[in-house]
Amino acid sequence: METTNNIVIQKDIEKYYMFEKNYWNYFLELEEQFLATKRYVAFDVANYSTYSMEFLKLLQAVCSEIDVVGKEIAHQINPHFELNESNISIKKWWFIIQDWYIADGTESVMILDEFEFSPWSGFRIEQHVNKKGALTLRLTENSKTPNWWTSYNKVKHRRALSDPDTNEQYFHRANLMNLFNAFSALYLIEKKYMKSVGQAREYKRCRKSKLFEKEKPHFFIDDEGYICSCFEED
Repeated sequence: METTNNIVIQKDIEKYYMFEKNYWNYFLELEEQFLATKRYVAFDVANYSTYSMEFLKLLQAVCSEIDVVGKEIAHQINPHFELNESNISIKKWWFIIQDWYIADGTESVMILDEFEFSPWSGFRIEQHVNKKGALTLRLTENSKTPNWWTSYNKVKHRRALSDPDTNEQYFHRANLMNLFNAFSALYLIEKKYMKSVGQAREYKRCRKSKLFEKEKPHFFIDDEGYICSCFEED
């Protein structure tokens, strides 16, 4: 079991299967759509700034799902977190899940065993009493909202406008680098939650991510004494 602020996430097979069915399988569907874009835009550092309408659609879908999944995990960690409350910002649910997220020390992930991303690195929220005496949330000192999340909001709400600092249209932020970060962010919180509520056998059995979970060689001796290999998933 995992703990955050003395709140326990119990191993619960029903919650695991619910999450796998409703969230993990959707992640895999979004991932398939993203992988299909490799036919047109190579997954390469040189293309990080490449943007497209397809990337825009995927960025909005993935980041919207991050918001949904983040709220669901926050509710599981703290049952008093109200899922039906309107206008729940990322600061509210991240404040609840941030200690749970960093508990195992894993904050980076590799895409296709080539590109490393730490999408949540340095994002910390704290409680604060404002000038009116109200308890609010704010970024901790030297912390900032992830750039890819800010870009998502600019693409979502202001894509036809231009960044006053660069004169570049916000639509251009629907690019490969922001998608890599968004997929990494969603993958990390979903996998951490599935490990928290599932047993090893369920976690190992579930369908694997093609972006983040590669096959590795497994060596064995056959009946005639020859060294053979096959592939097994991480």
